[in-house]
Amino acid sequence: MSSKYGAIANYLNEQSGRIREMRFSEIEDVLGEPLPDSARRWTAWWLEAPSNSSTHTQARFGWHAAGWIVRDVDIEGERVTFHKA
Repeated sequence: MSSKYGAIANYLNEQSGRIREMRFSEIEDVLGEPLPDSARRWTAWWLEAPSNSSTHTQARFGWHAAGWIVRDVDIEGERVTFHKA
């Protein structure tokens, strides 16, 4: 199964450091399309799903596929910080 979020995985795979902070606009550039409204409204969109449900599609096919996790989300500042797991 492919996902549009695979572009984030590809991008993160190319990063040499262990921490990468990105503006939402940078992520949209990588994706080639806007993030959904929920990404700008809810921190939970970026974070792990509860243990009793499956991981969010954007995490599973995006940053998790590249071995990264989200450590911080700033909704108001429109930034997210990824860490290499």
